[in-house]
Amino acid sequence: MSGSSQITQINAGTDRASAGSSEKFTSETKLFIALLLVTVFGGAIRKWVIADNSIGNLVLLLQMILPFLLVLFRSPRAVLPFNNYRVLAFLFIYLVFQVINPYQQTFFHGMVGVVIYGGFWLLLFYYFQNRQLFQMDRLFPLILMVLAMETVLGFIQYVLPPGHFLNRYANEEAVSNIAIIGDAVRISGTFSYISGLTAFVMFYNLMAWGIMLKGYKPWIAVIALLFGLILAFMSGSRSAVFLYVGITGVMILRSFSPVQLFRFALYSIIPVAIAVMLLIATGRNQVIDRALQATNNFVERMVTLQERGEQSKRLTWGLYKLNDSERFVSPWIGLGTAATYQGTTILFGKSREVQRFGFIESEFVQIILEGGIIMFILRIVLIFSMVKALLYPKILKVLMFFVLLYAFPTVFNVHNASFMMMGLMITDNLIWRNRIAALEGRNGHKPTAADAATEESMTQHLGYPQVVFHRQG
Repeated sequence: MSGSSQITQINAGTDRASAGSSEKFTSETKLFIALLLVTVFGGAIRKWVIADNSIGNLVLLLQMILPFLLVLFRSPRAVLPFNNYRVLAFLFIYLVFQVINPYQQTFFHGMVGVVIYGGFWLLLFYYFQNRQLFQMDRLFPLILMVLAMETVLGFIQYVLPPGHFLNRYANEEAVSNIAIIGDAVRISGTFSYISGLTAFVMFYNLMAWGIMLKGYKPWIAVIALLFGLILAFMSGSRSAVFLYVGITGVMILRSFSPVQLFRFALYSIIPVAIAVMLLIATGRNQVIDRALQATNNFVERMVTLQERGEQSKRLTWGLYKLNDSERFVSPWIGLGTAATYQGTTILFGKSREVQRFGFIESEFVQIILEGGIIMFILRIVLIFSMVKALLYPKILKVLMFFVLLYAFPTVFNVHNASFMMMGLMITDNLIWRNRIAALEGRNGHKPTAADAATEESMTQHLGYPQVVFHRQG
């Protein structure tokens, strides 16, 4: 987004950003809450309430189309993002072309492709164009409740046997058995399968940062970071643990000055450490025992998979198949979006060309196979445009670029897509609102174009307890 359009957005959003809690929820905020609730509790409905798979699939469909509904039922003052983010327009033009791709199996494959490839980017860029319409600062009581609920449920599931009601999956016929890690189950929380909980771990990570940005006590942020890491271990997911540790490290080191880090340790980490030692000394250390058990089980799984050579294989699984010109007959436009997506292949079948490739686990490879080199180039430009628009520290932008490009599936995993875009939007919005508040507080009046262009303190650190203030771009 250009500097002038960003300044216009700041001026237009000042009234909303500084409004009190009495302000009514915007349409965007209401539908965002709906997306959060459906994403968190949709799996619980599918596996504990309604056994009918068709009803469960409708819940999943609602989650997938909510980004489109949010834009469709937008506020009167909202601005569509296609003019300022031309790559988004090119994406949807290309997705429409994919509906009639000559290698596409059916028209329905292409329509589903529009949803799974387009929803994530549409909502993110719509948000960047209309930050003032998303009242993320008012959602934290709900967010904290969700974090606490999933944490408690995860600890309970971890000590229960695989056959327990709480450890069931949405469609147990589709899986051979409940996944185990060491002497415990791999927890799934309120989600249909393990993958939903691993996606939630990323959201948990970003919300721990959000707790700092919102101005809560430092010890609350530390506890959230610790419990989020324990959940990552309990999920048994290597990517969840590695991403959690990496993002947390960058987030803390970049968000705090050395003085702030010292204050943060003094007022949060040290009290938490004292509390842990007291728990151990008094014998009330069940939580610590569970944390150590989760860590040991995870390390054991890592060693086992490394001995099998699976650690390195996961980085390149499927890439060799794209080198086979006899099988990959359409490298530039691919074989059709959603051509390998499980839902569409079950309902509408697979083309002969897709069947030649067999099972492919890597989303990176699936995107190239379905949308071709053109889709891969579009995805790179989309990710670059998105991280450029984020009000994140530059090093965290670079990390997010590579995470989205290769390490975090957002096309074929709807929970990943939902939690990633919600986490990015919430944290970015908190930074934006703190920035507006800082401009008003320092200048004694609402921000103007001149204020936004000349404010030197926009480059200061982004940590607790001082407000977040970072130059975009």
